[in-house]
Amino acid sequence: MLRLAALTAAAALGVEAGAGGSAWTGADTTTAPFAVASPSAREPFLGVVFPEPDTNTRSILARLDPLSLRPVSPEVEIGEYHGAWSLSPDGTQVALAISAGVSLISPSRPLRERIGVMIVDLEAMRVIQEIESGGAARALAWLAPRRLVAALPGGTVLVDPRTGGTVKRLTGHSRPLASVRARDRIVMLFKGPYRTAGNRRSQGSAAVRVAVVDAHGRFRSVALDRVRLTFRGGLRWDEAGLAVDRAQGRAYVFAADAPVAEIDLRTLRVSYHHLDFLFLRPGALQGGSARPGKLLHRSRDAISLGERRVLVSGRDVVVGRGGKEAFVPAGAMLVDIAGGTWRALDPKASGAAFAAERLLAYGRFGVHGYTLGESRVFHLLEGRRVFDVQVAGELAYVHTARAVGIVDVRRGRIVADIVPRQHLIDVISARE
Repeated sequence: MLRLAALTAAAALGVEAGAGGSAWTGADTTTAPFAVASPSAREPFLGVVFPEPDTNTRSILARLDPLSLRPVSPEVEIGEYHGAWSLSPDGTQVALAISAGVSLISPSRPLRERIGVMIVDLEAMRVIQEIESGGAARALAWLAPRRLVAALPGGTVLVDPRTGGTVKRLTGHSRPLASVRARDRIVMLFKGPYRTAGNRRSQGSAAVRVAVVDAHGRFRSVALDRVRLTFRGGLRWDEAGLAVDRAQGRAYVFAADAPVAEIDLRTLRVSYHHLDFLFLRPGALQGGSARPGKLLHRSRDAISLGERRVLVSGRDVVVGRGGKEAFVPAGAMLVDIAGGTWRALDPKASGAAFAAERLLAYGRFGVHGYTLGESRVFHLLEGRRVFDVQVAGELAYVHTARAVGIVDVRRGRIVADIVPRQHLIDVISARE
């Protein structure tokens, strides 16, 4: 999903035809010699940045100095980046989701459709392939040397990244809400058919559907009939969080006003957990009213911590004072699916991240760091609103309105400030 300051990082109706596929294979242990976010947190790492403040059209891919975010390698200008990437199995190339009307390899070459995926050689740092897909990919997974899954506006396709040709097209599933790469497959979350609210066509809801695609192009999906997302007019759909526990072979879906859905990725069997999250009612944990005004949008995010534990956070958009839009934090929660319990990690948080065995919660209060035992170990940038956090090794890049604060997560202190800020949009890591 597209994330950046204001950008933020899946049932029982049955299995569709084409179900099957290999057994779940556990954690992704792929290594990438050119793209690893350094565990020492001091070596250059591969990332996507907007080098110019307040622009979102000239993004670049480069190896970045960890304390300044300045490129220390040749830069690859990728233009309009759409927040999805995937490394080749040998780690020497990366596929990036973009939208371009002009070829970067040969600008004079006429295009049949817009370029939606580019392939970059990470040793030479140059574009070696462009895939004309008509629109930017929303999710990517390079599952085998000659097989790249791309979720496009018109459906999900299996592409040969060497030739750029389409091997297989899976129609009817486009624009995933979220996706997680899980070694030899990709798990995606989609909206199902839209249902209007009575005679009000401007409002309604849709159940979500989890889909799994492997390197052979086998597509399986299951509907989560008890997890529905609300449509509130215009382009405002609520959003759900998707987390995948690779070792357990399970996916978890979190949405406001819905039970937690747990999906066994081998069988696609679904179970639901009713944990009565207070964070589904923003403001309840703070002792205030649920919402100051009309609800416009609800969003939830989820990060798997392994052993069936999930870090969940979220925010709501409401009509605030003077008719302006306002954000209401939904809190950060530590959820134990196996034990059927949850703990309110930080009730005022609107986002969360995980780095160097630390849980990070952020929002209007700055950023808090917690151990996995839920003890708070630091509070930084007090009084500054944090919009987004990106992680590379043991460093967290904390985006505020004026700067990017670089936090050494293990030591719990700020080691540098970047002013004016450079937006770090994505960190390309060996572990997708």
